[in-house]
Amino acid sequence: MKKKEPFIKRLFKGWGYFIVGFIMNTWFCTVMITQMPKILLLRLLVGAAALFIINGLHFNYAYNAAKLDRDLIRYHNMKKDSRMSLKLALLVPMYSYVCYIILFIAKLGLFSGTHFGEYAFNYYILTNIHTLPWVSAVTDGRTMEYLSWGGMFGLLIIVLIQPAVIVLTYELTLRDIDLSHILMYGKKKSK
Repeated sequence: MKKKEPFIKRLFKGWGYFIVGFIMNTWFCTVMITQMPKILLLRLLVGAAALFIINGLHFNYAYNAAKLDRDLIRYHNMKKDSRMSLKLALLVPMYSYVCYIILFIAKLGLFSGTHFGEYAFNYYILTNIHTLPWVSAVTDGRTMEYLSWGGMFGLLIIVLIQPAVIVLTYELTLRDIDLSHILMYGKKKSK
């Protein structure tokens, strides 16, 4: 009989997926950026692939969690936690949120005059390597003077894609909605 997964175990699994995505993107982005000529289209394609890696792992994680919950609700009378997708979306990519908030504070100038204040953008890229292809498509600079408010907004969008993937995947899987089937056939799969 399947048992409800303890939330802390589920959370550590999510962080494990995030770490695997970070390691995969560290290898992928550094190899691709160093070997690739400075062609904007190629850098954008590598950026899309890097986002696909990290968000594909988030998709897999949320799908498996929702599938387990769906089966427990259906067959083992588990009570549905209506906030589970939000909990996962807030806590699993927490590292990205914290890094972005620190970068935002540095952009506001709270660390100005310090080594960290000048190189916070570089540290952000190193800790969120999946943003490297997107940054290198726009600028070769890695210090705060090269980071515009438009760039901050672009990085925010990249950060917010992660919770969106988790929430959408979890909720659609929990409701047994197969988007690929709907897009291909125009209707929900019948049982």
